Amino acid sequence: MASSDVEVNLVTALEELMPTTQFILWSRNGTEPKSPYCMVMLLATGNTGGADESLFQDEDNQHYTSNIVSAVRLQFMGDSKSTAYPDAERLKLLLLSWNGRSCFYRNGMAISDVDGVKRASVVRDTKVYIASTIDLTLHYNNYEDFEQPAIETVTVEDGLGDTIETIIIEQGG
Repeated sequence: MASSDVEVNLVTALEELMPTTQFILWSRNGTEPKSPYCMVMLLATGNTGGADESLFQDEDNQHYTSNIVSAVRLQFMGDSKSTAYPDAERLKLLLLSWNGRSCFYRNGMAISDVDGVKRASVVRDTKVYIASTIDLTLHYNNYEDFEQPAIETVTVEDGLGDTIETIIIEQGG
């Protein structure tokens, strides 16, 4: 998947597992929704292992694939009377189940670690909310295509600026 698709695929997988829960991406400068809701945070990404870069071009494109590991935080927000904590516990169990892993696989990701639910009080305006947090680790492949026009002619010059040789490179065979 392209790096721009990671958050979209993550929310798609979560909505498939829990269709009645409102999932929102953090840092979008919108108004805070009515609780309960789940804030989805892509905290960190990094490469694991070596990348695979195509040696040959396909229609002037070079293909690049890397293995990515990402730290994700899912934070259910709600007051003490809301379903935020039970929803977080339910999602944790779904993520650990075959159904959860299969759902993420269909969306191009693999779950490698799911932490337990942690709870903390958070003040919003004049009201205290409970944040029920799940941290998980995901793995996925990042595919990118770069336009890379083929080199068709190479001219070799000596140190004085005189042309020594021009090489024409033929495409194909």
